[in-house]
Parts: sequence; structure tokens; C-alpha cells
Amino acid sequence: MNDSNLEIYHNEECEQGVLGCSLLEPDKIVFKIFDKFGNDAVELFYIHYHRIIWLSLLDLVTNGTKPDILQLTMKLKEQDTVPPQTWPVLLMQLQDSVPSAQPNRPIDLSFL
Repeated sequence: MNDSNLEIYHNEECEQGVLGCSLLEPDKIVFKIFDKFGNDAVELFYIHYHRIIWLSLLDLVTNGTKPDILQLTMKLKEQDTVPPQTWPVLLMQLQDSVPSAQPNRPIDLSFL
């Protein structure tokens, strides 16, 4: 993707949805996205802190950790770009942005 296309495809709600789903089922969704886009997957995220969250999620998952909010928050607090107290709020908002009326229903990944 080149920079001119990033603005065209920028959609904050979509980014939140992808990250929210990734937080709910990281071992399934993070690898699915990474398998499709490789290292360019970070370019899917226009918003800077979404990129940081994605890279931190990817790092935890590729190191064999199934991240939860606490582990991801600790990893994100290592970043100097955002005040540390901001991360838990952002992560909870991302998780809450994903509708989960039927928690036992698998997430549809056919769009990937």
C-alpha cells in the first residue's frame, strides 16, 4: 500500500473492529491477518496508536503468548508515545466495540 491509498481506506471504526476482534481471539485472528498481509499488515492501521497495539499484539502472539488485556497493557506501557494510563482505557474501548451478543458463535473471517 502506498501513502496515497491509506487516506482513501482510512476508517477508524473498521480499525477498531479488527483490533477488537483480535483482542477477543488473538491466536486465531492475528495469525490470519498476518498470514494474508505479512509485515505489511501494520499498514492497514492509519491511526498511530492502532499500529502500536497491532505490533504489540503480533509480538505477544508470535512469542507464544495468548494476550489478554493485562499482558497487552504491560507490553504497551513500554512504549513512550502515549501516557501509560491511556492504554487500558483504549483496549477496553476496542474490546467493547465488537458486538458479542452470541459469544459462542465463531467470528466470520471470510473477508480476509
